[in-house]
Amino acid sequence: MSTHEGTAGDSLELIAVGDVSLGDSPQVVGAGIHARFERVAEADREYPFSHAKRMLEGGDVVFGNLETPLSYRGLARWNAASMEMRGHPDAAGRVARAGFTVLNVANNHMMQHGSDAFFDTVDALRRAHMGVAGLASTDRRACVPLFVQVKGVRVAILGYAFEPDKYATGPVEYAFGPDCDIPKDVADARTKADVVICSMHWGLEFVPYPAPEEERLGREIIDAGAALVLGHHSHVARRVERYRNGLIAYSLGNFVFDQVWHSSLRTGLLLRATLTRAGVTAWRTELVWIGDDFQPRPLPLDEESRKRDEFDALSQAPAWVSAPDQYAREYERLAERNRYDSYRHFLRTLRDRPLPYTVQTLARTAQRKAAAALKRRPRA
Repeated sequence: MSTHEGTAGDSLELIAVGDVSLGDSPQVVGAGIHARFERVAEADREYPFSHAKRMLEGGDVVFGNLETPLSYRGLARWNAASMEMRGHPDAAGRVARAGFTVLNVANNHMMQHGSDAFFDTVDALRRAHMGVAGLASTDRRACVPLFVQVKGVRVAILGYAFEPDKYATGPVEYAFGPDCDIPKDVADARTKADVVICSMHWGLEFVPYPAPEEERLGREIIDAGAALVLGHHSHVARRVERYRNGLIAYSLGNFVFDQVWHSSLRTGLLLRATLTRAGVTAWRTELVWIGDDFQPRPLPLDEESRKRDEFDALSQAPAWVSAPDQYAREYERLAERNRYDSYRHFLRTLRDRPLPYTVQTLARTAQRKAAAALKRRPRA
């Protein structure tokens, strides 16, 4: 645990975690978290949050990034693509009972199964008495702020996605960052709220350091009036930076996910922050570990010291971070490592998945590789 103190005052406590995925990842369709959910749902009515409720206690606002829709709208069970990154419709109640009060839906998988599934999810979250952050305005040029009243403090929460959505067939229903004037959205929200929190689905996957443009934007958001910037999408933890009276968590990593083939994907951050009208007055981070059952729990004691040292070392960025070409090459290296780690995991878990899904996954992988090879082939 790492703790940082500031000045005291009237305050609220926020707990934030990273990506909450309740659907099978493409590499593990039929053997991922959704498959396990269906298998154990009756026996364990808290799954996949059996260990999380205790971890999330004490938060006036408890935030997570919901990475998958919770809807069977349009589901074709025989089709692996229809099954992947899709959560069970009953999962929203479990998310609420675990302690979550606000979920961000501005990310590149929420439209994967269409607008109907997206709005099913929004409705399910609201029926479970949770706030939904990240919805787009009617002209899709801004984010609709979520306002929450806590202990007499009015909080505005905004959410944006930066990864282009490759699934939606029409306009996306969440706030797409590149189309929005985020500092203006934040400044406008600040006129109506005592505290502004901004959720950012940004950056390149697997890279443990934010790019300079993310650092610039994060600081611009604080300058515009936000107290807290919460980052996700990279699937790995990144540093937490104190800036003026605010705080930027560049990535909280994964919290509930079935990407268990590398330790960096299994280690996330839980952030506890004390917020007042003046900003963030105190904060601390706790390391979270995702087990083989895809559930988060406190990091084992025998791993705590080593993992804490690894996380603390992220505050010193290597020189390649500030060189765009080198940053891009490091991303390609880490993405390639993730690919091969996921292939090995796929082979190790072959017996756990239905044969039709395995055949489809192999066929799609072969098609992608063939398309990539044709794209790289020089023209005559």
